[in-house]
Amino acid sequence: MFLLATAAVSPDAIPAAAPRVGSDGSTGCVVVLPEQVRVQDCRLARTVADALQISATLREEFERIAALKGIVYIDTSRYVSLTRRNMRGILSHQVGVSGSICVLRVTLIIDYGDRAVATLAHELFHAIEVLEHPDARTEKAIDALFASIGEAMAYQTFETTGAIEKGRKVLEELRDARRHKPNVRRK
Repeated sequence: MFLLATAAVSPDAIPAAAPRVGSDGSTGCVVVLPEQVRVQDCRLARTVADALQISATLREEFERIAALKGIVYIDTSRYVSLTRRNMRGILSHQVGVSGSICVLRVTLIIDYGDRAVATLAHELFHAIEVLEHPDARTEKAIDALFASIGEAMAYQTFETTGAIEKGRKVLEELRDARRHKPNVRRK
């Protein structure tokens, strides 16, 4: 849902989550992901990094966001809601633009398993839908975009077939990999 609205790490990747320094001086969270998707939760960043090793579909989404000059920040919350309807994730329609770069924000319910990655893939596809429309760079324009390409699910909530399909595809890739290679880590 959205608010109405690599197999290998590339050399230009940046830390997905800020390193945390413990009282003994040790760092606890150094996760590197491609720079276009910036996961703010260290544990989720590790899960996403592992999933990128497995899911070609997720890697394609990261690449598409980079090609479209987008940056997507991923936050987590205990509760994600719009109009009193619980959701696993939402794409904010508030957008930042700096030159040719479009900055979007996704919030996911706190989860660290395959379903969280599938939800992320779903929301990243919504971000791609926005990035593919250069005229959708204001909250009002993004609202109009999703009203035109999505199916109304509830007040100010729309869904698109593409996002549903991407989420399912990534979940399927992760589960298939784990079935065929039991040593593949499950978070």
